[in-house]
Amino acid sequence: MDFSFFQKEMKEILKEDSGFQEFLATLSESERDSLTDIISDGTILNKLVNFLPDSLKGEINKTLQDIVEIPRKALGLYEECRFGEARDLLNQTISLYSYDQKTSVPELDRAREFVSTRLKALCYNLLGEVEWSLGKADEAAHCHRTSIKLAERVRDNDTCAKALLGLATQCWRRGSFEEALDYCHNALEHLEGNRDRWNSRSKILTTLSVILCDMGQSDDAVDHAARAVDLCYEIDDKKSLPVSLSNLACLFMEEGDPAHAMEALEEAIVAARETRDLREEALICNNLAMCLLRGSKTENEMDMAREELTHALSISKDISSPSLEAMATGNMGFVQQLRAKQMRREHLSLKRPRFTITLGRKRMRWKYTATWHCISKSSWVISTVPSRLARRPSS
Repeated sequence: MDFSFFQKEMKEILKEDSGFQEFLATLSESERDSLTDIISDGTILNKLVNFLPDSLKGEINKTLQDIVEIPRKALGLYEECRFGEARDLLNQTISLYSYDQKTSVPELDRAREFVSTRLKALCYNLLGEVEWSLGKADEAAHCHRTSIKLAERVRDNDTCAKALLGLATQCWRRGSFEEALDYCHNALEHLEGNRDRWNSRSKILTTLSVILCDMGQSDDAVDHAARAVDLCYEIDDKKSLPVSLSNLACLFMEEGDPAHAMEALEEAIVAARETRDLREEALICNNLAMCLLRGSKTENEMDMAREELTHALSISKDISSPSLEAMATGNMGFVQQLRAKQMRREHLSLKRPRFTITLGRKRMRWKYTATWHCISKSSWVISTVPSRLARRPSS
C-alpha cells in the first residue's frame, strides 16, 4: 500500500498542531524522534504493515483508507444537508477509531491513542450538529459533552475549544444566552497561547456577535462581528468568511445601515462561491433579497430580490435542505405579497374618485383613502421584521 498521501498531512500536524505538540512533549527524546520518523515517512509505514500476517494486511489497508476517507465523506454529507447519511458515517468512523489493537512499538501505540481520541472528539462534535439538525436536542448536547471529555483526556485545547463552541451554539438556539456566553469565553481561554488548529477563534467571535445581538447589546455585537471578519481576512480563513460577513450584514441592517449591509453581503456571496459552500450561498441569497426590500421596494428591486430567491430555492433543492427550501419559499411569497400590494395601490390611485358635493361620493373618497393608508402601514410593518434575515452562529 502507498502511504505517501499521509506524508503531507503528517508533516503539517508535526509543524502546526498544538495538541499533537503537547502529546510529543510527554515522550522521551528517543521516543519522540522515533515516532516523528514513523508518522512522517510513508515507507516506514509500508514496512510495518508488511510485517503483518497476510490475513491482516487487507483488513489493515482498508481500515487505514477508511480512517482517511470516511470522515471527509461525513463532513461533505453534512455540508450538503444529508444529515441521516452523515450520522451513519460518523458513527461508523467512531467505531473505526475504537479499535484497540496493540503493536510492538509502544510510542506508536501512544500516538495512535492520541490520534484516535482526538478524532473521536471531532466526530462527536460534528455528530452533535447533525443530531440537532435532525431535531434530537438531547442527543446533540450529549455528543458535544462527550467531545469535550475526549479532548480534555488528551489535553488538546484546540479541539476542546471547538467542542465548547458547539455547546455554546446549542445554548444560543435554546435561548440560554448567558450560558452560551460562558461557553464562548471558555473556548477563547482554551485558545490562548495555542495555534488555533481548527480556526475556531473567528467562529467564536461570530457566535458571540449573534448572542450579544439577541441580548440587545448591538454595539458589542457589531464589534465582535467586525473582529471576526477582520480575523478571517488576516489568517485567510476562507471557509468562515462567508458566515462572518453575512452575520455582519444582518447587524448592519438591524442598525438601519443598508448600504454597508449590501456591501458585506456582496463580499459574502463571492466568498461562498469561491469555497463552493452551497448552504451558505443559499442563506446569503435570502439575505440579499431581504436587504433589497428594506428600501423603497421599487419594481426593479423586487425583480432582483425574486432572482436571488429563485437561485436560493434552486440550491436548496439541489442539496436537499427542507429548512432552506422553506425559507426561500416563504420569502418568495413575501415578495409576491409586496408586489400584489403595490399593484393594488396603483390600481386604487387610478380609481380615486373626483370631488363632488354628493354624500355618496364623499364616503367613497374616504373609503379609498383609508384603504391606502392601511396598506402602506401594513407593508412597512412586514418589511421591517428582522427575523426574515438569516443570522446564524458559526460552528
